[in-house]
Amino acid sequence: MAGNIDTSNDIYRLTARPFILEREGEYDQAIKVYQNAVEILCMSIEKFRKMNVRRVNRKMFERQVQVHSDRLAYLQILKRKGSFDGIVLPPTVLYAMEGLAVKDGDSSPWTLSQMRQALHTYRPMTDGNNSTSAKEVPHHLKPILEASDSTQVPSEEWIDLFFQRDT
Repeated sequence: MAGNIDTSNDIYRLTARPFILEREGEYDQAIKVYQNAVEILCMSIEKFRKMNVRRVNRKMFERQVQVHSDRLAYLQILKRKGSFDGIVLPPTVLYAMEGLAVKDGDSSPWTLSQMRQALHTYRPMTDGNNSTSAKEVPHHLKPILEASDSTQVPSEEWIDLFFQRDT
């Protein structure tokens, strides 16, 4: 990820909330929030035009309005049918995070994205924390974090451990 997302930002909450509601199965509430988001974003676009805001910023808002309008229309069709069964949920960062999660007892090899996420999660635990538990490297991260020379080809043992091959 490029950096931390300011989730306290009103625009972020306005644009993200309906997707979260959909994921939670709150479709009627999501419809209302989509309607509000489209209305507020359209007003913002008009305001930006009058203020001579850069075109790229306006286009970003226009694209967001289009996405929200399309999603709103889809949910309204399903509501008129009387059922949200078989709904196709849009891909979100929440699904990506869920996909990266390593399940207990899962012995399949980690993907590079899962390893990157594990390293990212481990790093903040060690920042500013001098306890021994924070300094102890998790078993699955040791081959990466304790590599003495990153220019060397990984050892067969490391490859077996990383890809969880039986030796």
